[in-house]
Amino acid sequence: IAEGDFPAGLETVGDPRRLSPEADQAFFRVAQEALTNARKHAPGAPARLRLDYSRADATTLQIENPETHAQEGGDGAFGLLSLRQRMQQLGGRFSAGSHSGGRFIVQAEIPA
Repeated sequence: IAEGDFPAGLETVGDPRRLSPEADQAFFRVAQEALTNARKHAPGAPARLRLDYSRADATTLQIENPETHAQEGGDGAFGLLSLRQRMQQLGGRFSAGSHSGGRFIVQAEIPA
């Protein structure tokens, strides 16, 4: 997937399964917000999306991009904070923040 100078790739792990409409919408919003932030804070750097169905008890979405400018974690950015609340309403988990190696990772998990 590429839009202008912002490349992004999607990897799917495990056998895809149908999620609830609420889970689909939540993952869409997480990806949308994470990619918007990546494009803003790391323009031109590649982003990687990973949708993982390999666990029977949960489905996980992870978005990772290089951290080139100061980025706020999930507690400091309104958009990410609202995503955390959305995941919690679905019984899931959400995290966003800097990791070793200069990576910014957003991860959302919803029970299967």
